[in-house]
Amino acid sequence: KAQSYKIVIKAKGYKDGQVTQVIIPEVKPAPTLTADKKDNKVGKTINITFKDNSKWRSSITNITVNGKSIKG
Repeated sequence: KAQSYKIVIKAKGYKDGQVTQVIIPEVKPAPTLTADKKDNKVGKTINITFKDNSKWRSSITNITVNGKSIKG
């Protein structure tokens, strides 16, 4: 979430100088996901693969299919 900071610089004999600085947190890209290409039939499990990234994997909060949340 972006956050705004009001920065004021004071100098004797001058009006205060001020600026509002917006800081946007770094958003890291997700790893490339690869679709399952074998035995894709209704009722069968699918496997989505990616180069393992433990920090990304532990940060997953939700998985959706066609906009609907699923249990993982």
